[in-house]
Amino acid sequence: MQEVLRMVTLNPHWKGERILSLKKPIVRGIAELHRILNGKDFGSFTLESSFSYDDSWEELLSIDGWPSLDAAQADLVETLIRRTEQLFRENPEWRIIENSVLPVNVLPATGSIVPGRFPVEAGARKLGNPVMYESCYLRSYIIERRETPLAAQILAFDGIAAPLISYLAKIGQVAAAVEI
Repeated sequence: MQEVLRMVTLNPHWKGERILSLKKPIVRGIAELHRILNGKDFGSFTLESSFSYDDSWEELLSIDGWPSLDAAQADLVETLIRRTEQLFRENPEWRIIENSVLPVNVLPATGSIVPGRFPVEAGARKLGNPVMYESCYLRSYIIERRETPLAAQILAFDGIAAPLISYLAKIGQVAAAVEI
């Protein structure tokens, strides 16, 4: 039986397990997250939730720190435009779908609100081809540093743990490769 990493050992808000070989990249990614956001007053990140007829997945596209709210907002607008254009190039039949994008803590089928610590959206967009049951939600968030550091706030949010862990492992691997 393969050894596993219990995620709660890295963050008390995380559940589940991952393969043990991800421990170093995730730990390094957490350190990178703290470095990226250190000394910044605002943090921003974009979550992409994609759906097809028989699959769904989520990806955290970026996390950045900013000295001002204006800079964070400008980055999120640019991120939404850039990712929308990329998705349209990859999926020429897609378009912007005018339906409102539900917050990440609202269940689409029932409208029930899931309790917990969820980020508040700063912007959102739904894209896709409804005829083919393909869609994508782009949700952007801005958080402000107050008593709790930005990285600690992001690490404590509910509803984004799986894509956050994948993102941290990815930036941790990149950071380790740059050091070599």
